Amino acid sequence: MLREVYGDDSFHVALARSQLGANLVEQGRFAEAEPLLLEGHAKIAATMGDPTNFYVYDSNTRLVPLYARQGREDDARPYRDALANAVRTSWVVPPWTLGNHAFGPEHARLKAAITELDALCGVIGYSTRPGTLQAQQLEGPFAELSAAWSEELEPDEPRSLIVARYVMGWTNAVAQAERSSDVLEKMASAALAVLETVDDELLYGRAEAHVLRALAAHRRSEEQEAFAQSRRAAELMRSQPQRASWWNTIVTIRVARGFAALDWYDEAESLLVPALEIIANQLGPRHSETAATRRILSELYTAWGKPDEAAKYAPESSGR
Repeated sequence: MLREVYGDDSFHVALARSQLGANLVEQGRFAEAEPLLLEGHAKIAATMGDPTNFYVYDSNTRLVPLYARQGREDDARPYRDALANAVRTSWVVPPWTLGNHAFGPEHARLKAAITELDALCGVIGYSTRPGTLQAQQLEGPFAELSAAWSEELEPDEPRSLIVARYVMGWTNAVAQAERSSDVLEKMASAALAVLETVDDELLYGRAEAHVLRALAAHRRSEEQEAFAQSRRAAELMRSQPQRASWWNTIVTIRVARGFAALDWYDEAESLLVPALEIIANQLGPRHSETAATRRILSELYTAWGKPDEAAKYAPESSGR
């Protein structure tokens, strides 16, 4: 049917072939799967023209198991490497169910540590809202991750960047009341050391790391350090126009949430107001992330002593 509608050489047929190939891999029918996956991948990559495009990324994740399950790591490696390199310029961090394919058997300890933290924290990195974990719950798993990270990866290789971006996402799993904890400061510092080795694509993650370090310094009454970290975060966020993608906007809102906790109200407002518009347009006015952003704005204006502004964004006014 797809061939009749779109033609044998179409993207849709290539995608269907690739997905069929993945099903055959699950059945252990590798010889039948290989040509479908390779032909499908070539067409998908040529059509999209961007290695960070989801369809290209997803196609790579189907090719890795084809070879890995046969013990053909030399054949799997180019697709693992393609996945790792794509993160350098991708605006969104892939979920671990996809990202794990970038890591090979030589990263066994690291993969186990990431899997444990991913199970503990979930996909909280995709949310503006903090989780409910206590910081101490991450202490042991992060210590193991740090040990595996330094043992199996160099700081400047692409897979280190994947780990750093996951680490920043996991920091959001900790409850708001514990955002200034030493554990989160350690996590932010470890991630920042890697994020600073790449270009401006990851400014948002770097800014979030600086804000977490500022919160920890503020808790210790190290106000000069808190100011320096906050200022660096603000400089990073001001250094380029806010990008109209929901992922970058989610991180922007988390940075603004940190500014609000540090009483940097002007800075928080300058990020939150345009962020709300982006989130509402892309995810919908009734989406939970839109409601959460409105709530953050209302809380910001309440703390700032601006009750009239706070009322505009209060939950009960969201439908007006």
